[in-house]
Amino acid sequence: MTGLTAEQKKTLDELIGQYGISLDRSESESEIRKSIEEKSETLGIKKGNFRALAKAVWKGQQEAMRQDISDQLDLFELYGDFEREHVKKRCVAQKARRRSHARRNGGAAMSVATI
Repeated sequence: MTGLTAEQKKTLDELIGQYGISLDRSESESEIRKSIEEKSETLGIKKGNFRALAKAVWKGQQEAMRQDISDQLDLFELYGDFEREHVKKRCVAQKARRRSHARRNGGAAMSVATI
């Protein structure tokens, strides 16, 4: 990079000053948002939930957010149904293994540690 002219140095200095002012404003706004989020907790609302709602309202995307949440809930329920069925099958298999083990060992029950 070549050297800067006096005019370019002045412009660079102004840009750095403006950038610093912008960073100060961003930091202040961030602190304000954090304070608002903390106040939402006094209403019994989790900060993350409040933040998501406030952003959706600000962007005018409440309906899209509702649909996303509904889709996520459907997925959790679908997985929960799968998981319950999987656990039920696993329990049945464990009972069968215990009975088989007990028969092989002359009726001795299988300890929890062996399961």
